[in-house]
Amino acid sequence: MTSLVRIAVSFAALLAAPAAWTQTLTWEDALRRARQLAPGAVAATQTVRTARADAAGAGRWPRTNPVVRLGGDHEISTDPSRTFGGRLEQTFDIAGVAIARARQAVANVSAARYRAAVQSLDALRAAADAFVALDQSQRALAIWTALAEMYDQLSQTSARTEEAGVSPRQQTLLAMIEQSTVVGDLNQATADRARARAELGILVGLDDARELAVTSADELAPPDGRDANGLVALALARRPEIPALRAQLDESQRRGIAAALELVPAPTLFFGVGAERFVVDPGEVRPNATGLVGIGGVDHRSVVIAAGLTFPLPIFERNQAERARATSDAMAARENLVIAERRIRAEVNAAFAARSALWGTYRRWLTMSTVIDEATALARRGYEAGQVGITATLVALERVARGRLAVVRSRGDYWRARVALARALGEIS
Repeated sequence: MTSLVRIAVSFAALLAAPAAWTQTLTWEDALRRARQLAPGAVAATQTVRTARADAAGAGRWPRTNPVVRLGGDHEISTDPSRTFGGRLEQTFDIAGVAIARARQAVANVSAARYRAAVQSLDALRAAADAFVALDQSQRALAIWTALAEMYDQLSQTSARTEEAGVSPRQQTLLAMIEQSTVVGDLNQATADRARARAELGILVGLDDARELAVTSADELAPPDGRDANGLVALALARRPEIPALRAQLDESQRRGIAAALELVPAPTLFFGVGAERFVVDPGEVRPNATGLVGIGGVDHRSVVIAAGLTFPLPIFERNQAERARATSDAMAARENLVIAERRIRAEVNAAFAARSALWGTYRRWLTMSTVIDEATALARRGYEAGQVGITATLVALERVARGRLAVVRSRGDYWRARVALARALGEIS
């Protein structure tokens, strides 16, 4: 077997045989793990959990606990006189503030759920892009690995033929230069794969992603037949940003209602019982009913029952800051809602146009795959027949390999455009 045949066989084997990795993820596996373990998805869960914790007990009535007041006095002397009493107080919510706060808390939880849906969608988009990047880097690395081995054998062959006096020194030098270029590209492809592994590993919750790999079909499906106008309408109905802003508007309005209701005075009803014992020293001289003075003693006991209602006057504190903030947040939510609808239309139209254009490029390179295979076969047959020299043949095979890289790049670009359109529509699956 000639040296070129060995090179071509090894080149084909490297492109065809997948590497054996310790952990391989499919597209579905990556998205499933990202929904649960991606940092954005975890943050979304934390947001909802915090909102639910804040809402716990928001509608409790009475909002304030009853107040018990106990007290009395007793002289530290021989005088047995003393008093004691008890009092129970309770504030009543006559304006429905507790109900208003409960409704505000429910609206806040709803807004948190929609905000979490936005965060989760962004996390899926990041995981999908990382999956495509790793898939593309794997395919590119396989091609560069084959090229590097091919040019290493070329350099060795050129050195041997130079020593035998068959080929000139210039051919050996050119082979060495080309080999260095290819090795540099191989190292860059290796670094790209390492970065893609690390990024995807974080998004799918792996502690060690050094041996992570992904697997996918060689050919991607073409675009569906939906037009841009239909996709815009679908996005406006499906994107979580729209209900998130509407829920934020509802929460701001309910917060303003609760702040206004708190201006109504909350009366306090109280009920109390007091007892008193008053004793006069028998040795004390007091006037009697006949006007005479005498010696006598008095032991007076009494019980007092009291009830009342108090109303605070909201003269100074009128919740100006909270009411103004609620109004400002509501206005911002309305403005952001209009902006979000414009942004969604723009994102869908841009992603739709990009997907259509990149599908054309990818489809063209797909049709060129047969041309690339034919060029590879012709280069091998030409060298085996002695019609083409080794240098020209290897240059041809290099161009073939770079054509394969172009197919990989166009595939990745088209796939990313599909992911971007899916994010614009609010659906990644």
